[in-house]
Amino acid sequence: MDELEAESMPQNDSEELKFTRLDEKQWAAIEAVLPRTVYTRNASADDARRFVEAALWVMATGRFWTELPEAVYGPWRKNYVRSNRWIYRGMWLTVINALGPDSELAALISGYMNSQLERHRKFGRRNNFLDEGGEHET
Repeated sequence: MDELEAESMPQNDSEELKFTRLDEKQWAAIEAVLPRTVYTRNASADDARRFVEAALWVMATGRFWTELPEAVYGPWRKNYVRSNRWIYRGMWLTVINALGPDSELAALISGYMNSQLERHRKFGRRNNFLDEGGEHET
């Protein structure tokens, strides 16, 4: 991590921050289930990984997308919009399934998705990614 990245990262030692960077095993599991179209919009797998880690930063820290360290993860809005698209398209569910049911990382993503689903229900946003019962499976 370079100086700029270090300055942009939160300065607490929260247990949750262990999720902000993927290890190679976690990334391999996620990358294996990403559709090839992910790479048509991005220059490389590094860009896809950076997006996933940006989303994990928001999920793990509980911070707003607008607080996302741009020097590390890129523009907050681009990442926010992409994360919501992944919710609507079921990509986060695919990632959860790839990580396995006992994964702490999968539990973190699932918790974030549940909070977003609740917010979207409350404010009347689209929810076509839900099954007939109004819940998603994790």
